[in-house]
Amino acid sequence: RCSLLLAARGSAAATAAAPRVTVGGSASPVPADAADRVVLETQFGVAHPYADALLAGGGFDLWRVSVDSVYFVGGFGVAAQWVDAEEHRGRAEIFFSEKSYTD
Repeated sequence: RCSLLLAARGSAAATAAAPRVTVGGSASPVPADAADRVVLETQFGVAHPYADALLAGGGFDLWRVSVDSVYFVGGFGVAAQWVDAEEHRGRAEIFFSEKSYTD
C-alpha cells in the first residue's frame, strides 16, 4: 500500500492554499519486459536528466500504482472530498485546472 500527494506545478499560492490530490493504492514494480517499460523510462528520463544512471545502477526501479482511493483538496477553505477513483481514472487534469477549484 502507498499514498502519493500530488500538487499543481507552479502554484504561486501558499502551500495550504494550493489545490492537491492524495491518491492511495497498491504499488508494484514495472517488469523489465512490460510492454510500456521503454515509454515509462523515456518519460522519466525527460523529467529527470540523471535517470539513465539511476536505472542502470540497479538500485532504483520504476513502480506502478494501482489507484483505489482519491482525496481532493481544492485549497485552504475550499471543498475537500473523496472522489470516485474509477469515474475519474485518466483525468488528472480536472483536479488542477483553475476552474475545478474556484467554482
